Amino acid sequence: MELKKLRMSRFLISAILKEKKTTTIRLKTDLQPGELVEIVDDRGSRVCYAYVEDVVEKRLEDLTDEDAVRDGFSSKEHLLSFLERVYEEKLRSSEKVFVIRFKIIKGKVKI
Repeated sequence: MELKKLRMSRFLISAILKEKKTTTIRLKTDLQPGELVEIVDDRGSRVCYAYVEDVVEKRLEDLTDEDAVRDGFSSKEHLLSFLERVYEEKLRSSEKVFVIRFKIIKGKVKI
């Protein structure tokens, strides 16, 4: 079975493995709560597996510093700056995003 991949920037991998980064914010997603995903780095190398615990739609303006910290950033401002670099565009405050909460799986995974 081919799992969906959740690509993460390499500089965030350590925070994911230490469970300090427990969400990711995306402009689009087809992920659903309960799905098993493969987290991969920028090069496509497997980092770990995770379960998607929740997917919540928000507007950028409604994100908080707490959302940013769960996403591995020090502040909302830092997170928004990163998102604009990743998506290579100026994002509107009314832009809808998806906050994907995940839990990494330690040990063996049955697929």
